[in-house]
Amino acid sequence: MTRVVLHDAALADGTSGTLRTGISLAIDSGKIAWIRPNDSADTTGAEVIDAGGATIVPAMVDCHSHLTMQGGSHWIARADDPGPVLRQVARDNAKRLAHAGVLWARDVGAPVKDGGPVSIAARDELKGKAGAPYIRVAGTWIAAKGYDFMDVSVDGPQLVAAAMSQLDLGADLVKLYMDAPGGAGPRQSAIGQDWQTAKMLGPDGKPLTYAERKEVMMNNRLNQRIPMEMYTVNTQTGEVKTVLKSTDWLNHLQFSPTDPDLIMFCHEGPWHKVDRIWTIRTDGSNNQLMHKRTMLMEIAGHEFWGLDGETIWYDWQTPKGEDFWLASYNLKTHRRVAYHMQRDEWSIHFNLTSDLSLFAGDGGDSGQVAHSKNGTWIELFRPEMRRNEDGLDAPDFVVPGVFHSEHLVNMAHHDYRLEPNVRISPDKKMVFFTSNMLGGSYVFGVEVEKAVHPKSEEILSTPEIASQFSPEPKPTPDDK
Repeated sequence: MTRVVLHDAALADGTSGTLRTGISLAIDSGKIAWIRPNDSADTTGAEVIDAGGATIVPAMVDCHSHLTMQGGSHWIARADDPGPVLRQVARDNAKRLAHAGVLWARDVGAPVKDGGPVSIAARDELKGKAGAPYIRVAGTWIAAKGYDFMDVSVDGPQLVAAAMSQLDLGADLVKLYMDAPGGAGPRQSAIGQDWQTAKMLGPDGKPLTYAERKEVMMNNRLNQRIPMEMYTVNTQTGEVKTVLKSTDWLNHLQFSPTDPDLIMFCHEGPWHKVDRIWTIRTDGSNNQLMHKRTMLMEIAGHEFWGLDGETIWYDWQTPKGEDFWLASYNLKTHRRVAYHMQRDEWSIHFNLTSDLSLFAGDGGDSGQVAHSKNGTWIELFRPEMRRNEDGLDAPDFVVPGVFHSEHLVNMAHHDYRLEPNVRISPDKKMVFFTSNMLGGSYVFGVEVEKAVHPKSEEILSTPEIASQFSPEPKPTPDDK
């Protein structure tokens, strides 16, 4: 490795209140070899970098960090992300710290995943690795009674036991929340929520489901009315054009697969509080609502383009959480179609083939809007249109149909905080989806055609397979 000499820098070494100037620093094999005045610097065979005007400082210390936590207004809710996601966040944050000159970090609180604070696993993984700081961790949050939003909330002798348990798990230090002046009470976070809401407890003091917590966060974001712009960037010229300005929450932008000047987007927020599905031209014209509710608490969302580029498909519920359809609207013919499904057949996302002969769904657990009892499946749907038996008809009527479902994959060991997002292969032979049932996140494929006379030793359920790779799976529980 070439020796590098930074020449003619200033140095702040902490020994005095003034900078030392005219300093050179040598780096050899990735380590500082020496720091000397310019006139005694040996630059023989070295790559010399002119550091004039730069100041060399010792590596910095971050005394209060949360390596496993993501930023943004939803940082508290994101603590519920799966362990593999939070460990990747820790890797990314460690790189950011090192790039910023922080080479010693103290992590003062992390969520518990897979039986222990995720920060401990992150520390052990990053120990001694180049490009990461030296890390000391406090484990998870421990608090006296009254701070029930913390991961561990106990009193008296149990506080000592809780602290010791963190050290036994491998924590370097312990973080305790004790009584504050005036006693424990509602506390405000930096985003203006009280901590009970941030931790997502219901009025009865019990945790909200994941979907309910997400809805609270979405409602908070919607109410902020932050000014936004939708814009396009010409990838060849770099020209930026504003398409739409709004204080609504604009999200889920999708170009038509056949018309590069047509965008579908949504007004984001709790679905029953917004007119969600819209289209607009890239020049800002024809800003149009695609589905207008006609029923109290009716919802429509998770919109996606059909492969023809002129049909919009979406989850439609009449009303929310009670009756379930996959609906469509054709922009050219204005025809509306809706396929009915049962509660346990509802899915977070759907997809389809170009000829509309097959549909697929990724299911959902009992904490989702459908509150299904047996919904954790990758589903295959075969559509059937409802025959008109000489009934009244009109151009604006919704044309009804029904889905006939078939279970493809048992997702009982999948944590639905990671949404599987099904896709069907163009030849209609495979359905692809993402799952964390084996611990980490992987892309899986399942054949549409059933196996013919498989050998008994070849028959395994996905929970059996998952238990081999992830002996203690952490699916979202029914009471999450």
